[in-house]
Amino acid sequence: MPLLPLKNDFCAISDLTNEASVEAWFITPLLGALGYAKKEIALKTSIQEFKIGKGHKSILYKPDYILQIEGIPCAIIDAKAPNEPIERWEHQCSSYCLELNKLYDYNPVMLFIISNGIKTSVYRWDLKSSILTIDFSDFVKGNLSYNNLTNLIGRDTIKKESSDLRNDLENSSFILEK
Repeated sequence: MPLLPLKNDFCAISDLTNEASVEAWFITPLLGALGYAKKEIALKTSIQEFKIGKGHKSILYKPDYILQIEGIPCAIIDAKAPNEPIERWEHQCSSYCLELNKLYDYNPVMLFIISNGIKTSVYRWDLKSSILTIDFSDFVKGNLSYNNLTNLIGRDTIKKESSDLRNDLENSSFILEK
């Protein structure tokens, strides 16, 4: 396994000791760099819980962050401890997105992000496989993977895609035929 650099643009690897440190030292500064204002980031304390199916059981779950554009949720983010394999949480996040999307006439929550600080993956809410995964060392200005992440989940991109989704719904016509 290759050695990780000791620092990226947001934190030092030694800062990442548990889930709370991943949130405070990595994800929160990342969201600022991606262009999100504080009022566009709902924190876990203000997020609604949903029952999420887990095998034969269901559990109450809510993510750590919801990104909102003009008050409409667009993406969720879940932080994990650095030693936690993020792939184990894909179903939980996807299920939460489904429940949140059910509250609207369209699917405003397009993406979810899971990060343990060491590894960060972006998923479409309705796909099992990640569409982008980047490592701790990639979070530096000029890095191609970081640029791809910025182009995928940056505020400007999410705002445009969210607006396009709403416009498509508002401007679509349905033809009913016998």
